[in-house]
Formats: sequence, structure tokens, C-alpha cells
Amino acid sequence: MNNPEQYIGTNIGQYQLVEYLGAGGMAQVFKGYHADLQRYAAIKILHPQFLNEEDFVTQFKNEAKNLALLRHPNIVQVYDASISSKFPYIVMEYVAGKSLQDFLHDYQERQIHIPLSYSLRIIYSIALALGFAHQNQITHRDVKPGNVLLEDSGRVVLTDFGLAQLDSTLHKGDKNTVIGTPAYLAPEQALGKEVDARADQYSLGVIFFEMLTGRKPYDSDDPVMVALSHVTHEIPSPKEYVPEIPDEVAEIALRATRKDPNERFASIEEFTNQLSKVRLKTKTTKLPTASLEDLRVSSNRSATWAAPEGRMAKMDNLVCLHFIDTGQVIDLELNHEYLIGRKHKSQPIIPDIDLSPFNAYEWGISRLHASMTVRMNDVSITDIGSANGTWHAGKRLPANQAYPLHHGDVLHLGKLKMQVLIYM
Repeated sequence: MNNPEQYIGTNIGQYQLVEYLGAGGMAQVFKGYHADLQRYAAIKILHPQFLNEEDFVTQFKNEAKNLALLRHPNIVQVYDASISSKFPYIVMEYVAGKSLQDFLHDYQERQIHIPLSYSLRIIYSIALALGFAHQNQITHRDVKPGNVLLEDSGRVVLTDFGLAQLDSTLHKGDKNTVIGTPAYLAPEQALGKEVDARADQYSLGVIFFEMLTGRKPYDSDDPVMVALSHVTHEIPSPKEYVPEIPDEVAEIALRATRKDPNERFASIEEFTNQLSKVRLKTKTTKLPTASLEDLRVSSNRSATWAAPEGRMAKMDNLVCLHFIDTGQVIDLELNHEYLIGRKHKSQPIIPDIDLSPFNAYEWGISRLHASMTVRMNDVSITDIGSANGTWHAGKRLPANQAYPLHHGDVLHLGKLKMQVLIYM
């Protein structure tokens, strides 16, 4: 595909290519439209020469199957993967927004630091995605800002799972090839050794360092020198560049980037727990943060949090509520109606989804604010006479009228912002 623009208007599977989005080392990416489903998707078309590589087709199908099962709000959803007569391709959820790489570049161009609350929330969200993948025995191997998407709604999405694994399959036996991006390589990865989840943790630690300081720990035009620096040089404390960074924040970045994998956090979950403790101490101009352990819903019917527990979401249908400002996620079951609000000691009816841990009163949440109905092909919300309203797309929803919801819709309950994620 030497001239990608010439393919605009052609079909890949059930999708018509409508826009060229860009290219990477292994693939070109298009925006596609499925007329019957009336949805857009990102179509990643791998270079056709890969079809000639031994073992590639088998590995491609295995990876695609695993990735399609990775259902988590902070992981890009894979819809389909196949091999046409000319090239292999992957159909993924289309995320409208910018990459973390572009986000970092914008702040660097303006020569200002990213607010600490932003950095903590973004890193926390990436860690949730990695934790879910690691619990299901999937290592990313190429965690970098270019593979993190910041949706316009505020959701943080990690993408390109499995492509590094495919790349390693293509170069199997080539001792001179290192898989990954030099600026974010773990030392063991730079040396061509076998890697595990701790390599992803190191890469995330480097991203954290860059968000905190506005610079990479090693900066050189020579990628070999950068990779070698990860092996031979200790990453400095972020406080050397930004002294006002809290000690406990700098320590998280330093521990995640230890040269010896055994000196890093034992798991990405431990990393996430430490980050949660720091976030609780960090005041934001939006919502007070809460850790996964601190925020609970009041009914067992509301299932469990998406990231912990080490389970793969294998159900055919999944609906989630994603609290954008803090990263919390609730899985909702089909064929249920959930009351959303805040409990009070004098209140006889307790909401199914209790938002009290969000300081709900301060953010305009009524005791019984809204109800959400979750059924097959029918997810809707009804404002039940709340004082500050339920809002979508800048409009206040009429009280006591069911409003249909679609994947990615962002709602405001008072000032609380949440996103509906529907995988059906």
C-alpha cells in the first residue's frame, strides 16, 4: 500500500475506508465505516509481506483471538481480525481524540508542566489496562505514549496489544533485532532477553517520568545509545528537574524503573495501589479521587470492578459505567434497572449505585438522581426529578423520560461526568 490515499472508498470486510489516519512500523491505519451497524472503526492493515513469513498467520490468528477477549474500558476493543487475499487486518474501536505523545508534545511546546492530577489520572488508567492484561497472561511489550489514546471525553485507552508479540515472531532467531521503542525499553528488553510484565511496568515508569518532568530520561538522536543508556545508567529522580514533585510521587517513578526487575513493584497492581494512595492526597479541581477499595456500590447486583480479581470478561454482553475524572469503572449486568444517587441515613430507599464516596452532595447528585436500564440492545437512562439534572451533549434530559444511550456517550449527573461503555 505505497499510496494509502488511493484506497479511500474501498472495502475491507464490512467496512468502507473513509480516511487515512497514519502508519507505524508494521501497519497503516484507516478510519472505516460499517453501514449496517452505523459505526466507525479503526482498521489496522498490516504490511502484505508479513504473509510470507513462516508462522506469522498462525500467530496472527492466536493474537487476534486473545485481544478480542480483552474487554476493559482502558483497552481498545478489537472487533474483528482476518486475512484478505492481499493483507492481514485488524478492526478496532475508533477512539476520537489525540495520542498521549501529541499531548506531551503540546505541553513541551508551551514549555509548561502537565498538572500533577492529569499525570496521576492518565498513568493510573494505563496501569489499570496493563493490570487487566497481565492478569490474563498478556504482556504488551511496547508501552509508549504513541500507543496511548486520550479520548475527547477524557477516557484513556491503551492500544496495539499483541503487535509487539507479532513483531517478535517475525524476527524470531534474529539476535540483532530488539522489539520495542528505544526511549521506553526496559533494560532486559534492550538486551534481547525474555521479558515479562515487569518490562511493561518499566516502560510505564518512563512515561510517568516524562509526564512529570516534560523530558525523557535519556535524550539522543541515536536510538542505540538511548537503548544502551537504559542498560547502563540509572534514571535520575524526577525531583532533579522539578523539585516541587512530592517525594512519594517521585519514588513511584523511580521504583518502577529499577534496572533489576526484582527491585521494581512486584506487580502492576502494587504499582496501582501506591498510585491510589498518592491520588487520595492530591487535590484536584474536579472530583475527589477514590481508590478501587474505597469506592463501593451498595448492591451486589452491580457486580465488581473491571480491573481487579484477575478475570477475563468472557460474557457476550458487557455494559460499564466509567467515571472519567477518577478512572473508576462499574460493570453492569443485563436485565437490571439501577437506581443512581446517594444514600442518606433518613432515606428508606438505598440507590443501587451509591455515589456518596464521590462527595456526591457537593457535586449536585440527588439522593435518587436517575435510573439506568440495561437490556439487550437497549441501554437507557431516566432522570427521576433530580435537582441539578442529568445532561447529555449539553442538553438537560427531560425528567421521567427514558433516554437511549450508545457506546461512548458522556453524561453529567449534576457536575459528575461519567461515560457509558457498551460492548454488545
